[in-house]
Amino acid sequence: SVTPSNTSADQSFAEEEGVEAFGTAGSYQTFVIRPMNIHGGPQADEVEDDFKLAISPSGNTFGQTLEPSAVKRSSSEGGGYLVRWRADRILYDNAGSLKPYVLSVTHGGEH
Repeated sequence: SVTPSNTSADQSFAEEEGVEAFGTAGSYQTFVIRPMNIHGGPQADEVEDDFKLAISPSGNTFGQTLEPSAVKRSSSEGGGYLVRWRADRILYDNAGSLKPYVLSVTHGGEH
């Protein structure tokens, strides 16, 4: 059993989960945030965290997160917090190379 303690923004991490059609504009992408406590262990299931999301560039024809916060999953769904986002168009820099979107996740004001 895991004892609840404060969630550590520094030790929590994201893992990719089945990227669909990577690099295709308009396709949904997902990843899972794995919350860790301040002692370096997995966070207890009963703790409710609020991981806020932001994407850049954002807006009507750029990128968007589908929820303002990551969505908690039950243990039977694999646990963690699900993040869903999409890029509505592929971006290029002046040299013609692909330019990435930046997806920021914060917990308690910390990245």
